[in-house]
Amino acid sequence: MQLSCQPTHHFLIIEDRKYRRTLSLQDKFYSLGRSPKNSIVISSDQASRHHATLIRKKNRLNNEETYWILDGDRNGKKSRNGIYVNGEKCSVKELKQGDLINFGCDVNATFYSLNNWSDSIIPINNYQPENVAQNPSNSISVSESNIEFPHSQILNSTTTLHPKSTLNPKRTIKGQRYQDPLTKLANQQLFKEYLSIALKNATLKQSPLALLFLNVNQFRTINENWGYPTGDLILQAIGKRIKASVRDSDIVARWADDQFVILFPRIRKSHEI
Repeated sequence: MQLSCQPTHHFLIIEDRKYRRTLSLQDKFYSLGRSPKNSIVISSDQASRHHATLIRKKNRLNNEETYWILDGDRNGKKSRNGIYVNGEKCSVKELKQGDLINFGCDVNATFYSLNNWSDSIIPINNYQPENVAQNPSNSISVSESNIEFPHSQILNSTTTLHPKSTLNPKRTIKGQRYQDPLTKLANQQLFKEYLSIALKNATLKQSPLALLFLNVNQFRTINENWGYPTGDLILQAIGKRIKASVRDSDIVARWADDQFVILFPRIRKSHEI
């Protein structure tokens, strides 16, 4: 007897200051950037004209298709402000379920894999998660998940949301620094961007997330007795150890001089922490 299985559909939720777009991914290549000629337009003057590329490839281990994200265009020209996946600045990365993406500016995205999804656009001003739970007749339920969105205009993934005049066609504005220069972890600014989108995703899915703050005890004493270079080496070692101890989907950031914070965006029960 032959078992029928539904194909997996990949989609990208992109959120800027005005809109939350959900775009189904079907093509082999997608270009992302500020230019209106891109497959997916990133609505920020801090985004490069051709900021990133999505490529659909098969995973050699499980033979399943997924998407990889590349910094810059397919010709190897990098973006000015970079891309960050789960807090880590990267040139190329295989995307996995729930990965949080930042484009070196105030535009963020989440990568998902689901069945039977369509492209949609939601104005942020109309986004009211409490209405999703209280008024199911005004929402669309997606396959085997609890993600629900209010009804909205249906778009193709190549549709642009803003007129050309809203974005500078030539000049890319230098973005804020999103990486801690010492530990190479996400800094406080990038962590806040990820936390904002993770909270909205958790509300829509009605799933928990967790934050864990870590403080290095007696760190001032270490600097005074052994010197700041030694203190820097200790912070780097701590950052690497924390990063190696969590899942790829978890966000590790340096919050302050001797403080680290971890975002666990996908947990089922509290004992998983």
